[in-house]
Amino acid sequence: MKQLENLICFDLSSYGGALHIVQQFVNDEDVILLEISPCGQGAILLIGAQELTALQFLQKEAYKLFSNYIISSQIVADVHSKLLPCYLSQESSTLNSHLVVFEAGTFSDAMQLANSALKTEKINIVDFRILRTFPINAILTLTTSDLSNFEKIDHNGFKKTIISKPSSTLKSLYEINSTTVNS
Repeated sequence: MKQLENLICFDLSSYGGALHIVQQFVNDEDVILLEISPCGQGAILLIGAQELTALQFLQKEAYKLFSNYIISSQIVADVHSKLLPCYLSQESSTLNSHLVVFEAGTFSDAMQLANSALKTEKINIVDFRILRTFPINAILTLTTSDLSNFEKIDHNGFKKTIISKPSSTLKSLYEINSTTVNS
C-alpha cells in the first residue's frame, strides 16, 4: 500500500456510529478504512486518503449526518512516514536523555500530537497505546535529547510527565533485550 498522505481520526460514542461513517464514506479506493475498534461503549475510527479535500468533505458531512455519535475528530494532514508504523507497534525508538509521556482523553488528539512530534525530526515515539475503555486514554511516550524540542509542538490539554535521564529499569520497559529471552 502506498504511504497515505492524510488521516482522519474519530472518537465516537458508539461502535454503531463508526459503522455508519464507514458505510457512508469509505470506498477502499480514495478513502480507506485503516482501523475500527470498539472502546467500552464507544469506538475509535481511523480513515486514510491521499487527497486532503476528501477527508475535509468527509468530516463536514459526517458531522451533518452523525454528529450525535462524534465526540471528537481530527484531520492529520501530511502524515509523517513513521506515524502509522509507530501507532501499529511496528516501529519504535530507543530512549534518549528525556522520556516524556503525554496522556490524552481522545484518540484523535493523540494522533495529531504524535504526527507533530515526529515532524520535528528531533522527537521520536517510544510507545503509543490506546486503552480501549470508555472514555479512552491515549498514552504517547516520546523521547528526545533536548526538552526545548517540545516548544515546537502544541501539547496543551495533555497530561504530561517528564523523566530526565531514565534509569536502566525504565529503559528495560521499552527495549527488548534478546539476552533475556529463553528458548
